[in-house]
Amino acid sequence: MQQINFYRQRVAINVLAKDIANAKAIYEAAEGHAVIGVLSAQFATVEEGVPEVKRWMAEVPSISVGLGTGDNRRPPRHDAHRADRRYLTG
Repeated sequence: MQQINFYRQRVAINVLAKDIANAKAIYEAAEGHAVIGVLSAQFATVEEGVPEVKRWMAEVPSISVGLGTGDNRRPPRHDAHRADRRYLTG
């Protein structure tokens, strides 16, 4: 299971990366206090996405798979009623 490396046990950033090299550069620049995002929309099927995400996980210890396209200009097709997860520390 992946662990998030919180800065001062409180903060980590979540950043989308375009490829594995970019993901590694972001993670290193954040001194490990980052969760690297991969968009599910870049995969046609789950079967295509799973091995690719595993490749990313082999290179970067903390990966987040985001649903959607990442394009905020695209109109929503439905109301997802999103609830963000809270990480409590101390």
